[in-house]
Amino acid sequence: MGLYSCGADVNMERFVDEADVVVVGGGPAGLAAAIRLKQQAEASGKELRVCLVEKSAEIGNVHCEVTI
Repeated sequence: MGLYSCGADVNMERFVDEADVVVVGGGPAGLAAAIRLKQQAEASGKELRVCLVEKSAEIGNVHCEVTI
């Protein structure tokens, strides 16, 4: 295995936050999971902090190409 190194042109800014649940991926399944968790928490009268992490600049931006 080789070592991973970042070039000087890569922005490696870090963000620190606390959450009860972290959902990785802002596609349809990740968005649905985050929304459903918040809905269930609200229905049971509980506070739940959900953090959704997405590598893309936009969440929910899924492009599919189907070739038939």
